[in-house]
Amino acid sequence: MKNKNEVRSSPREDQSRRADLLCAAAHLMRLKGYAATTIRDMANAVGMGSGSPFCHFRNKQEILNEVTLRGNRAAFERIRFAPRVLRDVAEVDAATEILGGPSKYPLVIAPVGGIGMGWPGGDLAIARAAASYGIPFTLSTAATVSIEEIADKAPGRLWFQLYVLHDRDFTDRLVERAGAAGYEALVVTVDLPVGGKRERDTHNGLILPFRPGWREMLAGIAHPSWALRIAAAGGIPELVNMRGLAGRQRADMMSTASSVGQQHDASFDDRGLARLRDMWKRKLIVKGVSRATIWASAAYFSGMWPARRAACSITCVCEYLV
Repeated sequence: MKNKNEVRSSPREDQSRRADLLCAAAHLMRLKGYAATTIRDMANAVGMGSGSPFCHFRNKQEILNEVTLRGNRAAFERIRFAPRVLRDVAEVDAATEILGGPSKYPLVIAPVGGIGMGWPGGDLAIARAAASYGIPFTLSTAATVSIEEIADKAPGRLWFQLYVLHDRDFTDRLVERAGAAGYEALVVTVDLPVGGKRERDTHNGLILPFRPGWREMLAGIAHPSWALRIAAAGGIPELVNMRGLAGRQRADMMSTASSVGQQHDASFDDRGLARLRDMWKRKLIVKGVSRATIWASAAYFSGMWPARRAACSITCVCEYLV
């Protein structure tokens, strides 16, 4: 007989427990030495539980109520390759041209913010790898290394991803810094005019004011090598390119990353893009395109970057292969 006083968990609580169990199972798999052979394997091998910084990178869109990821996967799964036969493939050359410049592979490293939280110095390591492989690297506005340091220590085909912020002077300074450092292209994110309800962050406890609890302590204990690397690097990294925004002298990663959505310029439109075009005389790429209507502004940019950055803040965004 059931206890009349028994409190039944809500569907959201059940969902949260399942997410924690999946993360814990993935962590045990990694400890037991199971090899990751697919992107899904690698995603499942990262993270310990709710509140862990690793689950921030793991991306729980398939666990929480975020359906855009499934739409994007379905769009890619509809693509089929038509192999050509009777071709001389004794020597394969993957080199190509991207925006008028050479690239050894048809790849570009996309901008990712906060990499230093997962691995100290990760931004610089990836930029150096991109330079060594001869492919473009895109530095995020929310990187944990400065625009200038990347240009100095990882010279190559460098692109800078720009968030257009309320503070126009601050935004202009970012553009000017990228130009002075010799960046080849400016990548303007246009599909995130406002911050949204990020259920994954709320689920993992990444809310303001951020107060580390027992889950974060367990995550650090379970990943001692990561904790030691973070400590040796001086603690939780800064989003250094955001210093000075909203009067912050120190761009603390937790508070800055959680509140930066409030700083986006929701009024940014064709006129704003034209203004950036006037400022930036090199290649300008519009990132976050999903529909052909953007061609009305084609005179302002050099290339389009289909992306679903907005899916981090809002679900049910159309897949970008439309």
